[in-house]
Amino acid sequence: MIGSPEPLDLLVVGWYPAADDGIAGRFVADQVAALHASGHVRPSIVTFENASLRGRIAARAEQAAAIARLTGEAVGAGTPFNPAGAGGPPGIPVARLAIAAGTTAMAGADHRAIHRTGAILPLLDRTDQPPWGLVHGHVGYPEGAAATAAAARLGVPLVITEHASFVASFLAEPLVRERYLGTLLAASRVIAVSETLAGELRAQIPAIDGRLVVIPNVVAIDDFAPVRPPERQPAELLYVGHRKEAKGIGTLLRAFALVHADRPEATLRLIGRSANDQEEATWLRLAGELRISEAVRFEPPADRAGVVSAMHRASCFVHPSPRETFGIVAVEALAAGLPVVAADSGGVTEILGADPATLGALVPALDAAALAAAIVRTLDRRASFDPDRLYAAVVERYGAATVAGRIVDLYDEVLVEAARGDRPRRARHSAVQAASPGASPPASRIVLASFLRTELDRALQRFPAWALDGVEIVTSGSTIAGRPNAMLAPPGSDERLADMLEWGAPSTTTRAGRLVRRIRRESRAVLGRAGRGELAGDPLVTELTHTLSRAIERGADGTPPLVVCLSGIDYLAAAPLIAAGRARPSPGGLRWLADRQADRRPATDPGSDA
Repeated sequence: MIGSPEPLDLLVVGWYPAADDGIAGRFVADQVAALHASGHVRPSIVTFENASLRGRIAARAEQAAAIARLTGEAVGAGTPFNPAGAGGPPGIPVARLAIAAGTTAMAGADHRAIHRTGAILPLLDRTDQPPWGLVHGHVGYPEGAAATAAAARLGVPLVITEHASFVASFLAEPLVRERYLGTLLAASRVIAVSETLAGELRAQIPAIDGRLVVIPNVVAIDDFAPVRPPERQPAELLYVGHRKEAKGIGTLLRAFALVHADRPEATLRLIGRSANDQEEATWLRLAGELRISEAVRFEPPADRAGVVSAMHRASCFVHPSPRETFGIVAVEALAAGLPVVAADSGGVTEILGADPATLGALVPALDAAALAAAIVRTLDRRASFDPDRLYAAVVERYGAATVAGRIVDLYDEVLVEAARGDRPRRARHSAVQAASPGASPPASRIVLASFLRTELDRALQRFPAWALDGVEIVTSGSTIAGRPNAMLAPPGSDERLADMLEWGAPSTTTRAGRLVRRIRRESRAVLGRAGRGELAGDPLVTELTHTLSRAIERGADGTPPLVVCLSGIDYLAAAPLIAAGRARPSPGGLRWLADRQADRRPATDPGSDA
């Protein structure tokens, strides 16, 4: 960079795909892969992993403090980077740092930024990390806050890419607004991924206009080879993304009911997930009410290979979202030779361009009748869409080499400006020049502590088996299927823990429920716990620590095992054992562990782009 034969060491802070979610942050993974492939940039990734907080405000503060303390200790004592992320491209080091997920008395509305910033600073204080010359943060809040702190600590320029479609919600909260404005004003450049988003940012923050540029997301177009229409399923419609109202799913289902009435052979596949079971049930119920259940398939999220396969099978891609800053799946569909019928949403509108009919159709947002009519018209003229022309319409605008080249040029501009300004940099250890992030030395044993059993059960459903291969589990409740040797806390611990943290407590909307809640509060006050956050000394937490202690002793070989925690209560239980030197903390949770275990992934597992 700037004439140097050496690649720029780049620190990227943002969302990133994981073993249990290959979609979230995919745009970051694709961009860093393209930058790495250019030969001009050597990226390292820092991303964050939530550790849940439960209970009353004082209890949450205790848990948050334990999470921050043990994560910082893990970062300081070992190398937090794994050679690659299990859900991302190979060859790019990833550090997943655990953070408290939720508010505390000290971290209120700004808790997301506060916890991320607190987690990243210990990493920057190490002297054996690469000589990062620039920090690139993805999304201005909350990741942007951590990126801003990192750039300031390192004394290097900052670039922020804004992707979020919910910027207005940031600016509505005064504390968050102040943080967000500080981030964007600290950046040498702010990249918006579409003209639509750039216009909103200019209107909200006029002061950044001189440093605001539009560069679209990288799309891995080469993974999507066009397929000719005869190889597709006639009248099969496809949607890929989150199933939520904000994405227009209700409009899509109502539109499909109209399509199906006109074309009984039509089918609809929705690949993705709802935020929760209740929301998913809403869509299933709506499909039933519209009498289209037999023609609609609600499918779980798919990896990239699965999405490519689905796009090669379908006849038409539908993008009903009323609001998008970009629309990666629309570009992917076009690259796969699939016409796109979309709502006028901003980002996708730009993708379809001045003549949407050549690539599919564009209709008013939230108009089911208009969407249905456009789908029928597109199916009628399906044979007129040349897959090669659809591919060509996006490859020059969004291909990896094109977009990466623009970003590399932007980095050069920023670095030249910083050099002219003689911006001071923090002194770095001379040995750092040849250093690169790597994995921590292997531990003889790995113990997963997860005493909130419902949380563990959900995690076991999401994560592939190889991610927990050879890992010992300590939990509460009944025996785990397929894990007969898991260490269990004494019977009843899960119910007692739920009661202490007020999980499953009676409703406060009934007189009986309010009475039970009051009795519980008064009993805790008598025991000296109410409002004072003394969970660390609570007999139940001590009992959990003893259970974890027995698991550690059970296979002692002289090397302290690595303990991976999922929630704040797990961190509290593990803290005394780590303080005594009987165990070592991990920098992150199950996602960090899956990255570390990636070499155990079967060759046939398609969970990454490797």
